[in-house]
Formats: sequence, C-alpha cells, structure tokens
Amino acid sequence: MLTVLRQISLRLRSRTGAGNSSQLTTKRLYAVERTVKRNKIMPWTVPPRVIGLAVAGLILGGYYVAHLETAPETGRRRFMPLTKQDEEYFRLKILYARLKLYRGNILPVHHPTTQLVRRITQRILTSSNLGHLEGEQPPMDSWRSTTSTAKIPRPLTDTKWVVLVVDDADDVNALATIGLVCIFYGRHVYCAE
Repeated sequence: MLTVLRQISLRLRSRTGAGNSSQLTTKRLYAVERTVKRNKIMPWTVPPRVIGLAVAGLILGGYYVAHLETAPETGRRRFMPLTKQDEEYFRLKILYARLKLYRGNILPVHHPTTQLVRRITQRILTSSNLGHLEGEQPPMDSWRSTTSTAKIPRPLTDTKWVVLVVDDADDVNALATIGLVCIFYGRHVYCAE
C-alpha cells in the first residue's frame, strides 16, 4: 500500500512542479490516501438500486411462499393471494352492493321465474359440487358409492349461493360471482323464446 501511495505522490509532484503547490500536492495525497484506505475497508460497493431490487425480491418471494396452498382435488401446490376470509368478505360485499343497486326490482322467492332459476341453479351447483342455495339443505355427496368399496374423494364445499332475479325486461344479462347468481328477467324471456 505504501508503494502505491509513493507512486501517486510522485506523479502528483511531477504534474504540479515546484513552488507553492506543495500544499496542494499534500492535500491531494491525503485525499488519495483516504480513498485507498476506504477501498481497503470496503473494496466493493453495491449500488442502492441493486439493494432495493434484492429487498423487493425477498419481500415478494416471502409473500409468494406464504400464500402457497395445496389444492384438495389434485394435491398440487398453487398460489392463492386471497384467504378464505377475504373471499367471504368480498362475496358479501358484492352481494350487498347488488341488493342495494337493484332494490325494488328483485322478484320475490315465490315468483315462478325465481323458482325456475333456483331449480336450475341448484341442479348446476349439485352436479358441479360447488355448494348449495342459501336457505336449503346441503346435498349429500352423490359421488361416493354405497354399494362398492371404491370411493372417489370429492370435497364438498359449503358455499352458500344466493339467486337474484331482477325485473328488467329491457336488460338481457346475467352475472355470477362466488356465492351470487343474478339473472335479469329479460334473459328469461329471451331464453323462453
């Protein structure tokens, strides 16, 4: 290290020449010496951008690993960013928003069109094993055979579904989210024809 400093000081002296520049040369020599000592303590520096990217990668990787879960149907691992509580919260939020939006236009439960839509929805939910209509008993697991010893493991979901039939003959639309089936009366008339 001393040889490096001596070489630097000789170069600086040869550039500055003689006279009052010896103080300037000394200042430069001390600046170079501090730089060399600093580099000896920390020979490499990491740019702040690289550190920021590394921290962001660790945080995102931790979030990904924390939200992995095993699918009950296949046993494979999958990324699920929402928990069951989050899904239930959003389901209720969407349901209340739809009830507020279509207040006064929703057909009652005993209306024939509502009964027809509820029967069809119940058949779809039962065959797809997606849950049951709210206010009705959950269906038994029809996939498990009682006569044979072989059983097909199918998880029964306990999702409660709400069926809304909106009295709007002009709107030909339908929507479904988790736990909500909303049919407009115009869709029923369109399908009946």
